[in-house]
Amino acid sequence: MNDTNDIKLWTWQLPDWDITRQKRDLSYIEEAWGEYTANRLRTLYDRLHRKLGTEEFLFCTTQYTYWAQLEIRRLWVLDVPREKVFCYISSPMWEALVSQNFCMVTEEEAWQNLILDDDKMMTRTTSGQMKDIDPLIKVPIHSEWVVDNTKGNMGKGNMGIVRASRSRYEDLPTL
Repeated sequence: MNDTNDIKLWTWQLPDWDITRQKRDLSYIEEAWGEYTANRLRTLYDRLHRKLGTEEFLFCTTQYTYWAQLEIRRLWVLDVPREKVFCYISSPMWEALVSQNFCMVTEEEAWQNLILDDDKMMTRTTSGQMKDIDPLIKVPIHSEWVVDNTKGNMGKGNMGIVRASRSRYEDLPTL
C-alpha cells in the first residue's frame, strides 16, 4: 500500500492470532500476560471498552520497539490509512494505569488524559513525541495493510530457538 496518507504502525501480538481474520479474544488474556497482570488488565480493559464503546481494537505503536517480556509474540508491521486509526492513546497515561504508578498524576487524571483529542495529537506529533502515542485500530484489519508478519521475539535461527529481546527489527528471527 504505502500511500502518503498511510501511517506505519507496529504491534506485537500472540503468534497464533491472525489479526486479518479474527476478532479480539480476551479469554486469552491470562495466557498472554500471566495471572497477576491479567487481573489488572481485565479491570482496565473493562473501563477502556466502556469509554471507547468497543472491545474490537488493538494497540499499536508508531515506532518499532522490541518486545521486552518473556512471552512469545509475533510482530505485525502495518501501513494503515490514517482515517482507520479510530483513537490515539497517551502511552505514559496507559503505562501509569497498568503499572499503578501514580507519582506524576492521579489515577483519575490518567483516565482523563488517556484519549488524545486532535489538538493534543497534533501537539505531540509536531513536537516529536510520537513515541508517546499508541494508535488504536479496529480488528480484524484489512490484509492489504500488512507489510510484514513473519518476525517474532523468538524464532528459528542457526543455533535453534533464538531469543531476540532488544534486537533491531532487521535482526528479529523468523517465526
